[in-house]
Amino acid sequence: VDYRITDAYADPPGKTEHFHTEELVRLPESFLCYQPPEDSPEVSRLPARDTGHITFGSFNNRHKITPEVVEVWSSVLKAVPNARLILKTIALADEEARRFLGEIFSKRITQVSGRLFLSGSFSPFLVSIIFLVLFFLSAFRGFLAFLGRFIKKQIPDSCICSGDQHAENSETGSGGYSMQKVGNCFRHGFLKYFLIAFYFSA
Repeated sequence: VDYRITDAYADPPGKTEHFHTEELVRLPESFLCYQPPEDSPEVSRLPARDTGHITFGSFNNRHKITPEVVEVWSSVLKAVPNARLILKTIALADEEARRFLGEIFSKRITQVSGRLFLSGSFSPFLVSIIFLVLFFLSAFRGFLAFLGRFIKKQIPDSCICSGDQHAENSETGSGGYSMQKVGNCFRHGFLKYFLIAFYFSA
């Protein structure tokens, strides 16, 4: 990539060139384009006009709230005495995480109570994704167990056992198929034994 499209807000001229290997091409205005849906409501009255204070907010990942970020946000709250700050992220659903972050701000701001609001909750969409992932993992595990039993019935002992195991079975007269042997088959070549099972089932 030779060029990167940006603007003077995201990359102030002369200040961020050394962070890029591409040549920065700045658009006259913002490089971000946004068109709201046609059924979007009208822009409401600025809440600060009614509440008498500005509310800053960040719904970003907790790991991005570094000590340097907290220092900057604290300086903003100091510069705007009546301002509030809302932080919302999944990690802050934990009470201990909220307490820990609140203590960090309290060391930098004299009066943090009533100005800092920490919130976090699991979104229904995320919970659904987690449920589906766990469901399919469980189903896949069941499929592997079924396939293992199928292979155990279809593949001769020489296919399932390694050389040492086969020799041991020959000496002891044991020709049984243990799940440990089937597990070895999967670990050493799942695709190979799947094709063999498919061949015997055809």
